[in-house]
Amino acid sequence: MAAVALALLLGTAVSLFFGLHAQRIADDETKARKSAEEQRKVAELATAAKEAETREKEKQRLEAVAATRARDAEIVKFRNALLDAQLLHVNQIWERDPVEAMRMLHDEAVCPPEIRDFTWKLFEQLVPRERASWKNHTGNVVSLASSPNGRMLGSCGADGIKVRDIETGQLITSINEPAERIAFAPSGTVLVSTQGRRLLFWHVPSGKFAYALNAHDARIRAVTFDQMGNLLATSSLDKTVKVWDPNLGKLQQTLPGHDGEHGAIGFGIAANGKAETLTVSDRRLGIKKWNLATKEATTWKGFDDGGYVATLSPDGKTLAFGDTQFGSGEVGRMELRPSDPAEPTKQQISRRQSYLGHSRPLRAFAFSADSKLLASLDSGGIVKLWDTKREIDDWQKDAEYVTLTDSGTSASAIVFSASHQRRWFATGGVDGGVKVWHLEPQKPRGLESKLLGWYFALAISPDSKTVAAANTDSSGNGAGQIQLWDRATGERGKVFKAHIGHVWSLAFSPDGNTLASCAGDGKVILTDVTTGSPRFTLTDKPGPVRCVAFNRDRSLLASAHEDGNVRVWDVAKGQLRATLSGHVRSVFGVAFHPDGRTLASAGDDKTVRVWDVVEKRQRASIEGHTQAVWCVSFSPDGHTLASASVDKSIKFWDLEEASLKHRVTLTGHHSRIWSMTFSPDGKTLASGSGEGFAGCEVRLWDVLNGRPRGKLVSHSFEVRAVAFSPDGETLATSGFETLVYLWETTRRQPVPVVTPRPGQQP
Repeated sequence: MAAVALALLLGTAVSLFFGLHAQRIADDETKARKSAEEQRKVAELATAAKEAETREKEKQRLEAVAATRARDAEIVKFRNALLDAQLLHVNQIWERDPVEAMRMLHDEAVCPPEIRDFTWKLFEQLVPRERASWKNHTGNVVSLASSPNGRMLGSCGADGIKVRDIETGQLITSINEPAERIAFAPSGTVLVSTQGRRLLFWHVPSGKFAYALNAHDARIRAVTFDQMGNLLATSSLDKTVKVWDPNLGKLQQTLPGHDGEHGAIGFGIAANGKAETLTVSDRRLGIKKWNLATKEATTWKGFDDGGYVATLSPDGKTLAFGDTQFGSGEVGRMELRPSDPAEPTKQQISRRQSYLGHSRPLRAFAFSADSKLLASLDSGGIVKLWDTKREIDDWQKDAEYVTLTDSGTSASAIVFSASHQRRWFATGGVDGGVKVWHLEPQKPRGLESKLLGWYFALAISPDSKTVAAANTDSSGNGAGQIQLWDRATGERGKVFKAHIGHVWSLAFSPDGNTLASCAGDGKVILTDVTTGSPRFTLTDKPGPVRCVAFNRDRSLLASAHEDGNVRVWDVAKGQLRATLSGHVRSVFGVAFHPDGRTLASAGDDKTVRVWDVVEKRQRASIEGHTQAVWCVSFSPDGHTLASASVDKSIKFWDLEEASLKHRVTLTGHHSRIWSMTFSPDGKTLASGSGEGFAGCEVRLWDVLNGRPRGKLVSHSFEVRAVAFSPDGETLATSGFETLVYLWETTRRQPVPVVTPRPGQQP
């Protein structure tokens, strides 16, 4: 019994032990779970706090980014506004004051290089340019002369005299006699040259020798005709000035000169055109002025501070001078005031190393025919233009307009055109080269065709190499022909006979192989550009088709119809994909969004409608114009839709998910707007307008601000079409004229360089 009791007691103890052990283990597990749960909750709270902190930081970052972007956007808008204002000012002055226009264009404070766009580049191209470069001589060009009508340029050196046509570069006369100075007679048919102490007279353009005069006892330094060609003045190292009758070859009078070497000589002209006075300066800027009738002379003392090169203005009122010895860059002028001749005003506008002057010795000066511009040339070939219209006391501030060229070679001579109508100047160098620089407004390049008629439609190929224009003959019958040109050379290419009636619109496919056209004959035709053969005639319905447009991947073509519908075509199959109905009157314009599926249309019902061509539904219909909307266009980034109307306005609409929000209205055209196009960079909008003779112009607009940039007015009649080249370098315009105009930001044709072959005359 005792053993049994002991066994039971032992079993109970063991069971109790294991029970307690199990309970302890369970308690430990519970504690562990609770601890783990608490740690998990702590971790979750920490994670949540960290995520909240991260979200707060991201929010702050996004807010900072948004603020920065808003600030940057405001800065961009402000900078663009400054650029707009500057370009508008340039647009107003560039034709009458090209030098000031160039200075304004290159003012980086308001025209920073990073925001210069098509409009800036266009004006920069329109303003003065080097026109031609000729290799006239084998050695130094010592003198240049302009014919009175500005059509011919003469140059001379040790190897003779060359006379060229300014426009064509053709060599008119070549005289194999050394010459040191040359001058044209006012008739333009006589050229006088100096050779030591002799005067030689030549007939232009034959180059035949007329006669010679042994004019002085020492080398002749200057020669000039009076305005009527009745007098010829010469100055010489023999310290005399002589006046000749060039028609008879007779000496009229000898005037005592200076003790020093002569620097400039010029006639003063009376109101009746006759020579009234003769003025001569020496290298120390001593000046003597004779009254040719009374032979009385007025003398101003010279300066004792060096040698100068000088020239007199054509009106005889101003002497320009510069240092030839020390390279101080000194450029100055004297006003020869008849009221106080004893004390002429002298104002030096630059000093040694001054940014306003030259850094090398001066070689030559020249005044424009109207005496309003002065060109200075230094030994390094730097040409600077100066404004002589400013008061002489203000010259030190802003007189220098622009440095036009650094020829890279030592230069020796300069001359302005003698004609008020032809504004150019030329420079000559020690290498025998002559360069001509353009100072009159550049004109757009005109593409000509053998076809008679007007051009209502334009397109430029995707590679920017080909220009296409649709012709309507001048009889009004509508020849419906399409002319192609090489954009670079202007050479005429193929002519397609596509339609009967006015061709209203052209569009190149994105690959450039197909040209779509539509016309008043109700047809939409796809033509193979290479062969000129039609690929498809997509429709042949009654009523004009006003506009065609490809989508970006060329899979679709949209056409605008007079029946109020927009039709969308499958280009590959030549089949109708969809008919979009909504306009209640004629549709005049269509344009695809860059996404390829959104389409905008412009209607005679004064509305702009936006379509989803995939779902074949209308997304939006917007109103705002008071008359028919003629054309629409999407910006390249797809953020803006522009619409142009007969009401003379252009509206910008910001694209949103559900609607189109009006952003700005552009006003400035004075007649109906026929066409518009965005530049490839999206910064510029060009628009063309006109009704008959009125309001015929192309206007340029800043897309960001909606501000006007400039106005192009070469058209005499309505501007029906405008098109940018895809490379952004050309704007083509056309209308009721027989030319297609190209406004270019880069030179399409190289500057002509004429170089003689060895042993031959140029």
